[in-house]
Amino acid sequence: MESTGAFSIAFISTLLFALCQPSLSYYEFEGGIIMWRAVEPYSNSTEIEISYRLSERQTCSIGQLAYMNGYHSGSYNTYLYCRSGCSGSITYMRFFYCYDNNPGIYATGGRSVTYNPSVASFEASYLNSRWVYLQRRGHASWELRMKYKYIRRSGKTNSSPVTAMGEVVGVQSGCTYLIKIPVADYDGDNVRCRWASSGLSECGGVCEVLPGSFLNERTCELQYNSRGQSTGYYAVAIQIEDFASSTDTVPLSSIPLQFLVNVLNVGSCGQEPWIVDATLTDGAVGVITLNVNMTANFNYDITAQAFFGTSISAILATITPFGIQLYKSSLTRDDDNQWSVRISWSPSESDIGSHMLCYYAMDSNGLTSNQSCV
Repeated sequence: MESTGAFSIAFISTLLFALCQPSLSYYEFEGGIIMWRAVEPYSNSTEIEISYRLSERQTCSIGQLAYMNGYHSGSYNTYLYCRSGCSGSITYMRFFYCYDNNPGIYATGGRSVTYNPSVASFEASYLNSRWVYLQRRGHASWELRMKYKYIRRSGKTNSSPVTAMGEVVGVQSGCTYLIKIPVADYDGDNVRCRWASSGLSECGGVCEVLPGSFLNERTCELQYNSRGQSTGYYAVAIQIEDFASSTDTVPLSSIPLQFLVNVLNVGSCGQEPWIVDATLTDGAVGVITLNVNMTANFNYDITAQAFFGTSISAILATITPFGIQLYKSSLTRDDDNQWSVRISWSPSESDIGSHMLCYYAMDSNGLTSNQSCV
């Protein structure tokens, strides 16, 4: 529910992954993101890296490559498929590197793949038929749709905006919130957020404004009032788009963001956990440049404070592009009801470039902290 961040990195290492397989016989969708970037933006190459993160009611092993062998309606719905301007499948969507896992409640992970379009523009989507049970929509269908255009300006190929928005926002019933969607654009473009549209086939069965909310498209801030809303999950379907200037009306690209708002009745307003010494807030963008000759891991300590009578059940983190493996230590607690984890990363040569790392805490009641980024 907070700010943005980015950091540039350049050094060489090797990431090794193992394969794990989930034990559940089906899964339920809990949101996702698809975005893309030019692999060689300063050349005439058309190759792009497509990056996705998925959240599902499944189970996987953190730090491993997960094969989500769950519920789906045929092989057609297990791929990112061309819908306009191209044909065929782009990538199989049932693999990802596991970031976080609460068995049977959620599994979150991501992956990046390269693709060389043969056309100047196309639309592709990943769709299926079973969200986690939602208030108002039940087990609705979903669709995540990305829109690509090959555009070069000032000797550089455009890439889409990026986001590392959290998977779920846990809120207390009867309270008001400002949910800040962390966004950035490494081309310096103007970024806006809008509600996904059923007429554009962007959101499956969850194409609606979140009840009790107002989306500021220019700041990507969602004002939300949970008063009068039934407890349970609500899907939020947003398209994030970049524009050449603040006055342009035709986007350069469009990427999907879908996540959950979980309305709970567990206490009073203001009892959410919070991140201690949050690095950046209010939409700030931070850039950290690491020396190319560094060989040590990237380590980052995160501390969260729980409200009296509760505890921290998880600290969740996401780094872009998706598929980068983050190692996360076990939660530890001190005497002041503060809980900490260490995030570690051993980058490879392919990780050279800009990255967004965002994180938030969830307490034992399911309430979440504001989101912070570095």
